[in-house]
Amino acid sequence: MTRIKICGIRDLAIARYCLETRIDYLGFILSRPETPRFLTIEQAASLTTAIKSTSDQQTNTRLVGVFVDEPSSFVQNAITLCHLDAVQLHGHEPPDYCQRLRDEGIEVWKAIPLKDQLSVNEMEPYLGVVDVLHLDAFHPTKRSGGLGLPLDLALAQKAALFGKPLALSGGLTSQNVREAIELIRPAIVDVSSGVEIAPGIKDSTLISDFIDQVRSAA
Repeated sequence: MTRIKICGIRDLAIARYCLETRIDYLGFILSRPETPRFLTIEQAASLTTAIKSTSDQQTNTRLVGVFVDEPSSFVQNAITLCHLDAVQLHGHEPPDYCQRLRDEGIEVWKAIPLKDQLSVNEMEPYLGVVDVLHLDAFHPTKRSGGLGLPLDLALAQKAALFGKPLALSGGLTSQNVREAIELIRPAIVDVSSGVEIAPGIKDSTLISDFIDQVRSAA
């Protein structure tokens, strides 16, 4: 079954709702303070500590930090303070950067914005050094995700041929996620703006609708 990641978590009430509904991953934006979903490491640490203190029955949810071209020391500090289980790298991080983090025992996701066939080719050097290829919509100036732009599913199909676990993002909502799953068969679907009523403001009803569509996909 395709797993679900809700990204851009900022408040404990929504985090707890996600835990109750057995969401697989919660994402925290720890780079790009200009974005409405940004948290400082201190803010994220407070939130994730509260999440981790939830009963054992609900702690199968894994915590993912999202970073854009940060020094590895910054990422490693965030991993420790924020109790992260995985890192999602949205910048120009080279394969050796990913490998060093993976050698530290952290799960590594590398985001690749899909523009054209060259974007698909860019994935090849990462195949042996990351756990997940994170496919996102292309934007000419921004690589941080959460833009609500649609993903090119034809290019995503080509990426699927690598046989690597894929996380699918880019404009996903309860209206289109089932079709995307049935076409691409990703390991993970990642949503942020598609479950918001305003930038950075998650809505439990929209999250519930999204979950229902993912879990009903064939």
